[in-house]
Amino acid sequence: LMLTEKVGWVGKPRPGDKKTFYDAFFKHGEVFRKGDCAYLKPPEEGVDPYVIRIESMWEEKSGEMQFKGLWFYRPYEVKKRPPGPVADEELFLSDWADANPVESVMHKAKVLLLKAPPSEDQWGASAASRKIFSHVCCRSFFVRSGKYAPLTEKKIRATDGPEPGSGGAGSSEASAPKKETSKERVEEAAE
Repeated sequence: LMLTEKVGWVGKPRPGDKKTFYDAFFKHGEVFRKGDCAYLKPPEEGVDPYVIRIESMWEEKSGEMQFKGLWFYRPYEVKKRPPGPVADEELFLSDWADANPVESVMHKAKVLLLKAPPSEDQWGASAASRKIFSHVCCRSFFVRSGKYAPLTEKKIRATDGPEPGSGGAGSSEASAPKKETSKERVEEAAE
């Protein structure tokens, strides 16, 4: 695989009714697959990049490259924090998913996904972990209810469900890319 172009698809195309699905895309020399985490450009300067977990990717009939992903929330982006201690580097994997243009991807985000909070030995005192991973995530965050749950093995592995719009159980068409700030996402989650 030659990554001489800035952005492109990896793998065989799988045509659908309105879009063509792919297994991966590359951007600026990095390959992004289902289950990978990425930083997305925020709409304004001075805001931390958004963090998302890629669930599927496709090309629209117009040629626009899109992906669908589950949003991570930072502790300061939620109104109600989970019980117990929260690490500064902790993210919460939400059940909120949106379609976004591939052009919004900045680079990969290194997120350590665990079923339980890491001990001080695993995370806090481990300089090696902090060099490899920028964030840790051990909780799911349910946006509409504001509740938390431990990550399940299925969430950690990146589920192998049907592609959006494929007609399989639980599938849904991806919506247009959201153009909202973290604050707007939190306010909407609280409603």
